[in-house]
Amino acid sequence: MRYKTVEFAVQEIVAFHKKFPRKIIHISDSNFPPSKKYLREFLNKLNSLKLRVKLSINTRADILNKYSISELRHMVRCGFIEFLVGVESASDQILKKMNKGETYEEIASALRKLKKADAPIVKTYWMLGFPGETKETLEQSQEALRELLEQDLTDYAIIKLFLPYPGTPPFQEPERFDIHIEKNHWWKYERFSFPPPYQLGSVSMDTLLDHLIAMNYEQLLHLGQKLKIGESVLGELISKGLKDEKRREAKANN
Repeated sequence: MRYKTVEFAVQEIVAFHKKFPRKIIHISDSNFPPSKKYLREFLNKLNSLKLRVKLSINTRADILNKYSISELRHMVRCGFIEFLVGVESASDQILKKMNKGETYEEIASALRKLKKADAPIVKTYWMLGFPGETKETLEQSQEALRELLEQDLTDYAIIKLFLPYPGTPPFQEPERFDIHIEKNHWWKYERFSFPPPYQLGSVSMDTLLDHLIAMNYEQLLHLGQKLKIGESVLGELISKGLKDEKRREAKANN
């Protein structure tokens, strides 16, 4: 795998910062930083330019766990204000099926490190509906998200659905993964939309939807508590939002 040189990467950041001085610049590479040497050179170069830049990165728990809390804190001081970490599932069984290469405890450990490093914003990615998902594994993920929110180890959860993209093993061998794929239903290939273009043998779509809604509600409830919005008021706001959305859809269809 070839990475951009530190010089080139910093030049890009400088260019974006000049054009959008008040914006956060997101580094979308999922494996950043690639090495301690690269990060050290990157931060030194960035600091030498005295840029007051705000950076956001996608990263992995196994990468973060290679760094000490002081090293992560140095990243924060140099402008890294947002860390997006892939959790996907709290079930080690599902993580193994995904070939994630991490356990849930290793992921939670990385999130604890970020908290100790005073990372301002930590977001987590979750994926529901991977082949082999069950009611029990969904409950594990829901409970884990609740705990992470309560411990302030994640500020926001981005919860998506698994999609069997063409060329991937579940798409090529659906019988082996106990998944029935609705072939050519490409309009359903949107990871935030329900229902997905498949049925799982291990869990019903109703159960999957229940936990998708419940996990999103968990974080809305947590946000409401932080903003001192009561659960009943929050429910009214959600209800109003859904009604407004239905009105917009009806208007668009007329």
